[in-house]
Amino acid sequence: MGILGLLRSLDELLYELVSWLLFFPLTLWRSLFRPARMMNHGAAAPARSETQPYLDGLSPPLFLFLAMVVAHAAELILVGPSEIVRSTRGVSALVDSDTSLVMMRALLFSVFPLTMATWLLVRKAIVVDRDTLRPPFFAQCYAAAAFALFFSVGWTMLRTGADSGALTGLVLISVSLIWYCIVQIRWFARHLGQSVLRSLADATGAMVLSSVIVFVVGSLFT
Repeated sequence: MGILGLLRSLDELLYELVSWLLFFPLTLWRSLFRPARMMNHGAAAPARSETQPYLDGLSPPLFLFLAMVVAHAAELILVGPSEIVRSTRGVSALVDSDTSLVMMRALLFSVFPLTMATWLLVRKAIVVDRDTLRPPFFAQCYAAAAFALFFSVGWTMLRTGADSGALTGLVLISVSLIWYCIVQIRWFARHLGQSVLRSLADATGAMVLSSVIVFVVGSLFT
């Protein structure tokens, strides 16, 4: 690659990074207040022929990862470095930097969209493979990213030790859980054509299963 090619690559990289400053809050706003539309967009975009199906926002997996970056930044500001990074016990020794910690948390929270997507395919009696799993997984990443961000910030607020921080943390965690549950109920009801009560059972089952997996895997790092 010549010097001109390198400069063009740097231009594209810089533009992409700077554009996140606009498209991350924009994607977050849409995911919070128009979750159904964003999830439909996330599910349909991978099947389109355009080379850039997410021109007006962030791709779902990238959005989830950046949400964890923002949550980690809040953690560093409010409570400082995580004990997991400093620990050398067991599996936590694999997480030896802030970068690896963010990656680990992004993978853990990706269990939620993975479980929700798989649950839907099983309920619809569709064979689960890479092609069938991708659309619902991408759709779920938008909701999971918003949920993960506010849940993580709420958990960080609980750890500040201040009464106001604890109250704020409880509110953020409670609101994020309620919001995420409502989004899932509507998602299952829409895609399975069933009642709210049956969708509540599906959403609860998938959320409990996801939480158990995250808790078991996450406990290995503490």
